[in-house]
Amino acid sequence: PPVYFFVIDVSAISVSNGMLQTACDAIKLSLDNIQQYPRAQVGFITFDNSIHFYNLKSNLSAPQMLVVSDISEIIVPHVTDDLLVPLEDSRAVIDTLLDSLPTMFNKSQITATCTGPVIQAAKRVMNHLGGKLLLFQSSLPSFGEGALKQRENPRLMGTDKEHILISPENKWYHDNGVDCSRLQISVDTFLFSGQYTDVATISQLSKLTGGTCYYYPAYNTQRDGQKFHKELVHTLTRPTGFESVMRVRATRGLRIANFYGNHYMRGQDLLALPNCTSDSCFSIDLGYDEPTLTATAITVQAALLYTSSAGERRIRVHTMLIPVTQSIPEMLDSLDIDVAVNIMSKQAIDIAQKSGMENARKRVHENTCDILRACKYGGGSGIGGAGGYPGQYGMVAGAPQQQQAVEVPQTLSFLPLYSMSLIKNVVLRGGNDIRLDERAFFQMLVQNMTVEQTIVFIYPRMFSIHDMDDLSGRPCDNADEHDDVKVAGPYNTRLPSTSNLTSENLTSEGIFLLETGSDLFLWIGAKSNPLIISSLFGVQTLQGVDMSTLELSTDNDDFSSRFYAIITALRSERPDRHMLLHKIREGDGYAEAFFGRFLVEDRANFPGGTHTYEEYHRLVNA
Repeated sequence: PPVYFFVIDVSAISVSNGMLQTACDAIKLSLDNIQQYPRAQVGFITFDNSIHFYNLKSNLSAPQMLVVSDISEIIVPHVTDDLLVPLEDSRAVIDTLLDSLPTMFNKSQITATCTGPVIQAAKRVMNHLGGKLLLFQSSLPSFGEGALKQRENPRLMGTDKEHILISPENKWYHDNGVDCSRLQISVDTFLFSGQYTDVATISQLSKLTGGTCYYYPAYNTQRDGQKFHKELVHTLTRPTGFESVMRVRATRGLRIANFYGNHYMRGQDLLALPNCTSDSCFSIDLGYDEPTLTATAITVQAALLYTSSAGERRIRVHTMLIPVTQSIPEMLDSLDIDVAVNIMSKQAIDIAQKSGMENARKRVHENTCDILRACKYGGGSGIGGAGGYPGQYGMVAGAPQQQQAVEVPQTLSFLPLYSMSLIKNVVLRGGNDIRLDERAFFQMLVQNMTVEQTIVFIYPRMFSIHDMDDLSGRPCDNADEHDDVKVAGPYNTRLPSTSNLTSENLTSEGIFLLETGSDLFLWIGAKSNPLIISSLFGVQTLQGVDMSTLELSTDNDDFSSRFYAIITALRSERPDRHMLLHKIREGDGYAEAFFGRFLVEDRANFPGGTHTYEEYHRLVNA
């Protein structure tokens, strides 16, 4: 049966920041969807410096709490069968528990958490069935096995040793992630701490079990509650395959050199996936075992074996037949730059985690130069070694004199832009203004992104709102007939025109909406039209207004309705991640500096990022 087991931090921090209340509300809202599968089973454990089990037997009028305070050797209560119960039978008892949990711990002053022991306890309850384990953690694990220490060191951030800090520090989480995979338990982690959480280490539980990691830094219910609520509901209600394994095969002469995504490799080519969902994404590198392929086509096949929520054992097979060519121009004409950037970003993160951000940025730049040189000069001597790294090692310009340069194909015209954007992205960006947890979280996110998600995250879209035409924000029925019309969402909502990501486009009279795939930012110029301000926010001026509490009006008039339709359409394309709308007023120091990270066509203040796009384009094409 599909199993959902909730492991919830009820320390004082979880109560005060509102996480506990929001989690209970979202879980309760999702139970109807889970209950449509009659065999579904549900269980709960809460924890602080002790572990609290709950007897949810259907004939009880209220749940019974069983406390284990000695965490040195976990003893699971003898009523094990009543800790994991059929949702259909025990729904009333479960509802009572969810209603009472926030008040049960509202006077707690305990801040320590025993995350390791509670994971061990959950494994013992679930080991005969497997399923989905959801961990809610509001602070750095501090008690018992799996306790972690503060290792955020500002002196190492932005140096060649930073990658050590974003590597898992405690082998306990890796080993238990592997053990969970063996037991067919997938772990979804929800992290909320306002301080250092060691996302890189804790997220190993999700990475190795086909789970998902969510991170809400300095969680605040007023600001982040809607995001957390929607993402938790989506996690509980999305289509899920249990006890999954996937194997990818390719034509003889090819080998799979690397896999990217959240999984555990069982053997050389079998991906163990306790859970596989509609959001799961896996990328592969294909390598050559033989220098030349003699076939006219190759075949790549992925086969996924899984159990549906209804208990059916299924196999899902995807097979691709791909033509082989000896012609470089023919191959380049068929190249998909978006797919290439997706793979390139995952390869770069792999390098960053092993040998540092500097080496990863250098590799992105050298690969770009190599590809463009090969296109223009027919694959002669590449400039990977000689090309150097922009702003640091200089550049050897020119091309082999015996070769005649040709124009770079249209399919690669955006490669310099995407490469420069990746170098300046939070996952590789230099400098010491990126928090370790933030870097680790987004690196894991990119490793699991689809092609479409990667492109928006690497090169965000900035829409011009103040001058959008009357058709923007309305459904477009014939978008397929017009290449220049961009739409989003189930109703083909027409999007405004986009602007290049440079501060030169941010005029004081303008209002711009920036979409990163993870967040939405609304930048508002100091001299913006008061009528638009009134339409969007119901106030005449933003002078002296607290931007963090400013509410967006959804239907003040036609303009605000169309703007909200654009927001809704963009969010609908990212159901796995609810994009919060952050409002930024021109002149707001820190907020505007944070927004400036995404203006990748401007100069950035770290080695290798000091070029504008125009300069970088000339550099890689020299």
